[in-house]
Amino acid sequence: MLFRALKKYAVANDVFMLFIDLRRKGLISGVWSMIITNAFMLDDVELWAKAVEEINENCKNSEATKSPSIFLAGSPLFFPNLKMMELIESSGMHIAVDNLCTSERLLNDVAYDDASDYGVLRALAESRQFSCECPAFLNNGLKVKNMIYTMRQHNIKGVIYHVLKGCHSCDLESFSFERELKENGCRFLRIETDYSYQDRENSLIRLEAFKETL
Repeated sequence: MLFRALKKYAVANDVFMLFIDLRRKGLISGVWSMIITNAFMLDDVELWAKAVEEINENCKNSEATKSPSIFLAGSPLFFPNLKMMELIESSGMHIAVDNLCTSERLLNDVAYDDASDYGVLRALAESRQFSCECPAFLNNGLKVKNMIYTMRQHNIKGVIYHVLKGCHSCDLESFSFERELKENGCRFLRIETDYSYQDRENSLIRLEAFKETL
């Protein structure tokens, strides 16, 4: 049963990697990407993988967005509370990359050399632990280096760091991130918000101004 489950998730992960590649190329919006990845947490994994495979096929020949690409980091976002992603795209930017546990960090491959129950369970546990980018459990220096590497690889100039009010780990992390990212030539914008829409106009103005710096 364990091996059958791992096979299902391996197929889903392969489909998801292609999906992310299409997003990097500007063929899938950040908002739709978040909705689709959030659906993974509610759907049957095989049905979800089949649906995403169809999306990949439909988007392969789409016209890529011309909007500047950014890296979204910080607090996780959950459907239907996608205000920040909607505002970013409304301001004319494309969310090409993120490191949110509700989006790109949701799936990862499990590689094992030992096919015993112990070996597979250990590999499964390590795959979840080592892929975790929560600031409560990760060395922040390694996380920001991964961000810089990914940005250079995909020619992304700016980071928008989203802080959900009450998310103290991400709040504290944002200050060290801002310093190191700016030292490496990356544009950085920190926005603290909540689930309400009262700050929508103010956030949109800041995002539009940030876009002009990219």
